[in-house]
Amino acid sequence: MAELRQIRDMKGKLIKRRIGTIILGFSLLFAVPALAEDTRSEVNLEGTGFFTKDSNNHGISQRATNAGGFLVGYRYHFNDWLAAEADYG
Repeated sequence: MAELRQIRDMKGKLIKRRIGTIILGFSLLFAVPALAEDTRSEVNLEGTGFFTKDSNNHGISQRATNAGGFLVGYRYHFNDWLAAEADYG
């Protein structure tokens, strides 16, 4: 019984270590390019859409609505730690 508990504890520690390593890797992956940027202004454009299926069960039909949207933004950096941003969506 104690051996099973030790094995579970070891597996839990291993999983936590792997998750920590993955989080650290993603943090470094996104932080390094951010340090290389030296621009004063940025423009972004984003889009989204929901395209769902209709449902028909036991003679009752449910029609879904498809939807889409967009977001346009502009950001101006005054210095390294202060910026202003405007978005429209």
